[in-house]
Amino acid sequence: MKSIRVSLIVYFLALLLLGLGGVSVLAYRTTAITLHDKEVSGKHYLETEYQARERDLHEELDHQLLKKATHVIKRMNQPWGWRRWFNIFPLVGSPAIPLGYLNLGVDVALGAPWPRNSMMPQQIRNAEPRTLDQLLAQQDEWGPDEDGHPWEACQTFWANGELRDRTSNLAFQPLPLDNHFRKSAELMQERFDGFKHADKMLRRVSLKVPRLNPPPKGGGPQPKGGAQPKGGTFGGPPFFFLEYVVDTAPLANRLLRLRDERDSSIARLSEETRTTLQELRQRLFFLCGLTAISVLIGGFILIWMGLAPLNRLSDAVSRINEKDFELKIDPQSLPSELKPVAQRLSHSLDQLRKAFAREKQAAQDISHDLRTPLAALTTTIEVALKKDRTTAEYREMIEECQVSAQQMSHLVERLLALAKIDAGSNPARPRPLDVVLVAHNAADLVRPLAKAREITLSVRAPAELPLLADADKLCEVLVNLLHNAVDYNRDAGAIDLTVEHLDDAVEIRVVDTGIGIPAEARERLFERFYRADPSRHTDTPHCGLGLAIVKSYVDLMNGSIQVDSQPGEGTTFIIRLPYVGPPANPDAVMASNPQEVLA
Repeated sequence: MKSIRVSLIVYFLALLLLGLGGVSVLAYRTTAITLHDKEVSGKHYLETEYQARERDLHEELDHQLLKKATHVIKRMNQPWGWRRWFNIFPLVGSPAIPLGYLNLGVDVALGAPWPRNSMMPQQIRNAEPRTLDQLLAQQDEWGPDEDGHPWEACQTFWANGELRDRTSNLAFQPLPLDNHFRKSAELMQERFDGFKHADKMLRRVSLKVPRLNPPPKGGGPQPKGGAQPKGGTFGGPPFFFLEYVVDTAPLANRLLRLRDERDSSIARLSEETRTTLQELRQRLFFLCGLTAISVLIGGFILIWMGLAPLNRLSDAVSRINEKDFELKIDPQSLPSELKPVAQRLSHSLDQLRKAFAREKQAAQDISHDLRTPLAALTTTIEVALKKDRTTAEYREMIEECQVSAQQMSHLVERLLALAKIDAGSNPARPRPLDVVLVAHNAADLVRPLAKAREITLSVRAPAELPLLADADKLCEVLVNLLHNAVDYNRDAGAIDLTVEHLDDAVEIRVVDTGIGIPAEARERLFERFYRADPSRHTDTPHCGLGLAIVKSYVDLMNGSIQVDSQPGEGTTFIIRLPYVGPPANPDAVMASNPQEVLA
């Protein structure tokens, strides 16, 4: 984006919405899981409560069944009217029977029989028992409920399983007695079961009841065969069976209402969970939207305030021109993030100022370097044209013109070489070569100059040292260094050119016994148009470009160059080139062409 403010607000808003969206999704999922667990727990609780209430209703029904059957047994043979009060006297002498509520049943509820030789009147002892329909009609413990009076029935069986008596609603459809229960049941042992009879679902309680009353007057119904079971009282069997049955429709209706209540509660719980999650989603969307709008509005204001120092820095930079390279702003007034920028910008401006100064000086130096040979050339030509001269005189003047032209050509070639380096059109072309042979060729080119000043030039190197490098550039580097060593050396001095193979590099040293270089000049020695000794400008052909070319060529060959010098004691240039091993074909080792270098 073109605007930093817009970029920052967009990035910050995207990051905020991403984080807020992630938090919202996490909060929503956590809440959804929590509500789901709560819903599952609530459903489980409602289901457990329904099962408990269902179990309680079944137990209540069984309890009522057993209670009604017990009441029927109590009143089955109870005398009518005032005669029933005579039954209370046997309470004093009757033995206790360990059958729970039968203690009362023996003396009162079941109507304990009187001995035949007792003083009780015969009409009391021979009181007729009431029918099962009459006994059920007298029951008021279990009245009609909210679903109406429940359907109920009762029947009794003899000890051998034959029907003894039944209510009128079972006249056409009597219920059979379970033969297994008849044989295995204990006295007053109840058994509950449910079954379908006709179109009704019934619940039944079966009891094995001890029979203590005499047989009814007139003989009454007796077991088949007329045989009286042993242990009976007054010739009857010692026990009989009673079944009390009730319709479970009221219970089913109550259970249906419970199920409806349970389902309604579960549906309401699910609806509450869905509503809560929907409200949470709406609130989260509203929160994200409100946050986005707030950030969008407030972000521009805050970012504009935060970028105010950058605006001040931009204004300070805009006031820089070619005449004033000073950054007019106090770095201490800037935030810590902009202080390094201001410092580096000030340093760059200082370097730019120095570069402009060097360019101005270079222009002056180039003008001076070109003006001197041009002036000499022009003067020589003017002198030659003033009058007629001999052939020897013309030849001498032409040679002087040739020297001036060579100086101008040398300067132009160096400028062109630097221009090619800057444009990247003069790359290194590595090929197999012998460094020792290149060093000897460079020394041979400079040796005449050294001999003219009685300077000793020696080369110390192994017999051969193969290397992969650019032979032309390496030879020009050595020629420039040796030429400088001659020009800045004292008469009758010495120059040592050393080639040595290290572990992973080839080291070349050029050591002279010249005037040396001051410490402050060594830092700028490889800058263009820089002269360590400007006073020698008049008597040397150098223009301050040779070492700049040397440094550029060494960098192109992935090498390094450094200088070590002491004023008045001499200078040492050290070149290190990476050693990549001998070439695959030793016969391919080549040396530079001295004529190429001179060109």
